[in-house]
Amino acid sequence: MQKKLQLALFALCYSSLALAQNNNNSQQQAKALDENAFTFTEAQLGEDDNMSQNVTILNSNTNAYASEVGYLFSPVRFRYRAFNQKYNDIYINGAPVNDVERGQFSFSSIGGLNQMTRNVDFSLPFESNNYGMTDMAGSNNYNFRSGSMAAGHRISLAGANRNYTLRGMYSYSSGFNDKGWAFSGNLTYRWANRGYVEGTFYNSLSYFLGVQKLLGKHSFSFATWGNPTERASQGAATDESYWLANDYQYNPYWGYQNGKKRNSRIVND
Repeated sequence: MQKKLQLALFALCYSSLALAQNNNNSQQQAKALDENAFTFTEAQLGEDDNMSQNVTILNSNTNAYASEVGYLFSPVRFRYRAFNQKYNDIYINGAPVNDVERGQFSFSSIGGLNQMTRNVDFSLPFESNNYGMTDMAGSNNYNFRSGSMAAGHRISLAGANRNYTLRGMYSYSSGFNDKGWAFSGNLTYRWANRGYVEGTFYNSLSYFLGVQKLLGKHSFSFATWGNPTERASQGAATDESYWLANDYQYNPYWGYQNGKKRNSRIVND
């Protein structure tokens, strides 16, 4: 009986020792896993670098959202990320063209140059690019180099029901010839005897001329453009004015003078 009791006590003590060893082994394994969780090899660090490079490559492409809201929604006073337009940097051939005093860019200066402004790079805030630092509301870089434009002739005739009712456009790009010269040009005319608002008219002529010459590994580029415009404005009015005139397109800036229509707010851009 005494021998059996000794065997039972010995078994009980040995089981406690084995359990303690198992607990120690588990703790050591967990500690090793924790240490490995914060240990990075050079290959893993290289994978992280490749991932960041891939993101940069993807972001360098034209951003569909920025390209649509940047100018398309400007008539409804939409602002990208709610920032003022002066925080959106505009470049042409890598040179900043924002107004020095106001800090904003006048998009009317490139109005009508649809074919010439197709080559544009959009950069989101804090995104790297090849032409400058991106501001808080992003940046756009228009490529006006003649050699980068699609070669060929293009004639377009369009009608609209906004500020103008008729638009005619002709553009030409030669591409680089055997001597390393490239030429491009654009001529656009937009006209309206009356826009969608009574008393408004529109008269605009846009032009563009560009030349580029390859000089070995370098190139020389020259571009000039303009958009002289004369347009009649629309003024704001109250609901009472709309109700009295029975017209939601009521314009207080126009009327009749000596039997002829006249607008008191004519803008020359």
